[in-house]
Amino acid sequence: MSRVKHGVLFCLMASLCMALLTGCPSRHTKEEEDAILSTGIEKLTQALEGHYGLKEGDWQIVSQKIFWGSAYGFNAVSYSLKAGDRDFTATVHTDDSGEVYTDYYGKEFEEALVVYLNEKLEEIPEYQQETLKLFSVKFSQKLAGNATEGMIPASVSPEDFSMYLEKCEQDWLMNVQLTLTWFSEDPKQISDELQGLITQGLDGPKKTYLTVKRFACDANEKPDPTDLREDYAYLPWDDPKHSVTTYEYFELDENLILQGSYVGDLTLTPEENGRFWATVNTEGILRVFPDDSYYMFVKYGVEGMEISYKNKDPEYVSTVKLEKDPYFEDWCRVFIPRDSNVMIGDLLQKYTQK
Repeated sequence: MSRVKHGVLFCLMASLCMALLTGCPSRHTKEEEDAILSTGIEKLTQALEGHYGLKEGDWQIVSQKIFWGSAYGFNAVSYSLKAGDRDFTATVHTDDSGEVYTDYYGKEFEEALVVYLNEKLEEIPEYQQETLKLFSVKFSQKLAGNATEGMIPASVSPEDFSMYLEKCEQDWLMNVQLTLTWFSEDPKQISDELQGLITQGLDGPKKTYLTVKRFACDANEKPDPTDLREDYAYLPWDDPKHSVTTYEYFELDENLILQGSYVGDLTLTPEENGRFWATVNTEGILRVFPDDSYYMFVKYGVEGMEISYKNKDPEYVSTVKLEKDPYFEDWCRVFIPRDSNVMIGDLLQKYTQK
């Protein structure tokens, strides 16, 4: 495998250190807004016709949003667009570069990126045995950060993908986030050999992030929430270094599971584990210990269902909604913030009888 090819383990830890475009919400005049929107439309119009053959009248703006400055000191406009039966998004850099990013070919590029990464992972024995699997890939542009998630420069067409990916080997063009799932009962720690194989290319693509999620079950089994034991997050600088999130669980019922977490340089020892527990009082109020944020998993839960809780103000009730869990079939989850008294009585009655 060539050094260029090996150097691209485009990797994840998404939320960590992604460049944000939003900046400070300072006040701007109507004239300033009009000038930014005018520049954005001009550059967008040129890009859509020049790269996709879409002339004015072939596409419409569904919505638009101005991003005023940022840590990088530029302005941009993001658009939701429609061309015939095709919906897509674009972000226009309205300052010096004038770059236009879109997800017009975003799906096709993601597929090409997955193939590209699979070629780089295929020499790892665990990957060949399917105990290590590529779960998800996300990407955004270096300067525009979250405003360009799933987008590439409008000038990059499918026939340019290979050349663009090789260019990404040499320069920091994208933030790429890669998640791998690792199925292993033992050991708790990733071996030095496996860690080296996974991360040896991190100096090639600039600013890449990797998360490896370890499940303590067979790769052919359907995992439950309690099978997820650790997340290993690798950063693309220094050695590379990594941090570990160790998960603990408390089962209110086989269909209602709470997940606590601990972040450090090493996994928790068996003696350190077991610090996470919960109680439900006669009024159906749930409290966890230690009093920190956590996830609640509900089997057969309904996506969008609201969970109510109170925190420091006992008179004010907040709600959060269940969402489908990406890793566990049949399960929904919801994030509960710290210092929360969750009103779980109805939920216990509904789902513990399944």
